Amino acid sequence: MVSMFCDFMRTYNKSYKDQEEEDQRFKIFVENLEQARQQQEMEIGSARYGVTKFSDLSAEEFQQGSRAPSVPLQCEDISGYNLPNHIPKFVDWRKMNCVTRVKNQQVAGRPDCNSCWAFAVVGNVESHVSIREKELITLSEQELLDCGNKTNNCIGGYPKVAFQDVARRGLHREDAYPPYTAERHKCRRNKNKPVYKIKKCVTLPNETKMQQFVAKAGPVAIAVDIVNRLQHYKGGIIRTDNQTNKTVGYHAMLIVGYGTDEYIPYWIVKNSWGEDWGEMGYVRIYRGTNVGEIGDYAMSSMV
Repeated sequence: MVSMFCDFMRTYNKSYKDQEEEDQRFKIFVENLEQARQQQEMEIGSARYGVTKFSDLSAEEFQQGSRAPSVPLQCEDISGYNLPNHIPKFVDWRKMNCVTRVKNQQVAGRPDCNSCWAFAVVGNVESHVSIREKELITLSEQELLDCGNKTNNCIGGYPKVAFQDVARRGLHREDAYPPYTAERHKCRRNKNKPVYKIKKCVTLPNETKMQQFVAKAGPVAIAVDIVNRLQHYKGGIIRTDNQTNKTVGYHAMLIVGYGTDEYIPYWIVKNSWGEDWGEMGYVRIYRGTNVGEIGDYAMSSMV
């Protein structure tokens, strides 16, 4: 274990302020590897768990901050829209140049910011605007963090509230607003710069509607409760639900497509932890059994 911890520190360029902190991080590292081992034994899909860049963080430190339960601001139900019954077996909006690069909600040297809700919503709006404009558009998470409803912050946030903010105020391009810093600042919008707005947001009640929507319209924002599995995820398709630790909350991400691997159906999900996590910043989650409540809080912008 000591050798593995040293390899972990070298691989991820980790350093600690003193020997006491290093000893504490080593203890957490050992506990996390045991949890990853248990998760691997429980996994009925093809997901692999082990050492990741988050292996020295406790579950409490690793909370990702999407508040999934319903709030007064509601998105419109998708049931009134005509969605196709016959859809392709494989869809990947990345291949159509409608998904921006994988971003990172944490900034080195800064306190953790549980802003996954902002990255999921902005990623969704980016893709739908890009589909409409036929040009890849990158928008600002920092603007949404600074200028949106104060209920959404670095402690956590509601994706529905964030979508409502974008519908009211719009978003600047990423290069037209100060860079992301993983903390909330005073709003610094430039009225002379163009903004991109959405008409509204819609909710999708289940995975069938989600698949139809992804096939016809574009990516979908989700919130899942398998955060402890994501902490140790290295690749493959997650099929087993989170059964052991319900205290770390929900994590918001973006479905950008779906497919099948050796008869195993899956969602292609974009995360916001950088390209050095998972499958180049992505995770695949089993499609069809509501793993991690993936179908309970699905929503999207309409441009």
